[in-house]
Amino acid sequence: MRENWLNPPEWIERVPEVVAGYPDRIIAKPAFAAQLKQRTLTNLYNKKPAWLVNANVKLDQAVAAAYGWENDAAELNEAEILQRLLALNLARGNALDLVVDIGLLACFALYQEVSKLHAAELALVR
Repeated sequence: MRENWLNPPEWIERVPEVVAGYPDRIIAKPAFAAQLKQRTLTNLYNKKPAWLVNANVKLDQAVAAAYGWENDAAELNEAEILQRLLALNLARGNALDLVVDIGLLACFALYQEVSKLHAAELALVR
């Protein structure tokens, strides 16, 4: 979609690049050179054609579904979305902290056991 808007096939010619592995060069057909210069991403986003708006809506819906928010996605504003994402990140962070804490507790318990064994060995040597 984006590529067809930026470089309409009827406005350009694709010339193979001399160096292997590089993309083809895009050359404007003389009749469309001035128009092609106006086909920038900034201009695309400023014009907001229907196909771009529809693509963004579909993307938003897919992302909402991935987070499990498909039922109320249309009603969420940016602040609510950011609040939900922050809550998810904090929950994940707390879960990670818990895993780290459990890991540290296990390491400490192991250290205590090793210390006891080491103390017992020292007592036998004396």
